[in-house]
Amino acid sequence: MMYSHKHRVGFIHIPKAAGTSIRRALLSMFPGEYDWYQAPMDHMHVQGWIVRDVVLGKHAFSRIRWFAVTRHPVHTIWASYMRTRQIASRPKRRGFSKQYCEYLDRFLTYKSFDEYATDAWLNPSRHLRPGGLWQTYCCDQDGTPLPVRVLRFDNLASDWERLLEEWRLPRGELGRENSSGATFERGLVSDQTYAQILDYCHADCERFGYR
Repeated sequence: MMYSHKHRVGFIHIPKAAGTSIRRALLSMFPGEYDWYQAPMDHMHVQGWIVRDVVLGKHAFSRIRWFAVTRHPVHTIWASYMRTRQIASRPKRRGFSKQYCEYLDRFLTYKSFDEYATDAWLNPSRHLRPGGLWQTYCCDQDGTPLPVRVLRFDNLASDWERLLEEWRLPRGELGRENSSGATFERGLVSDQTYAQILDYCHADCERFGYR
């Protein structure tokens, strides 16, 4: 999550949906990092209702134009799996919090993507709310959509240009959208897990046509 009161722009950072590229682009568009608040690395994925009720307050939240990027749920979890595997395999973890290191240790116990998806995402005790990623990060606790403009990862270049034009923002080029660099491999996701993810993320699928 990052926002600027001065520019009245805020970004809800849904995991594995070009968030790092978006954050860098916003900073390059508006030189002077003091204009922006950025959530720390361990807390960058802050849910919209928490930003409103805990971080900013309803009045300040309503004065900012918010946007987010959404992605196919299976592709999102796949990208998380590949990126976490890369990080967990590093010999050194300097600068990582204890909580994140515990997450990496738990990741190393998973034997497959299916096991990772089932336990780390499709588990009521984890961070993902039944309904999906958009439902979790861009909706109120009761599922009511917050005033968040949503861009699609699979159409990001044109959606991003349209946002800049409509909000009269300076041009800002997006960098690499896939931090893991790994291409989605449908064959490594079982049909059962694929279907489970879509069922769990039903609200995302219904709103954005992810099937």
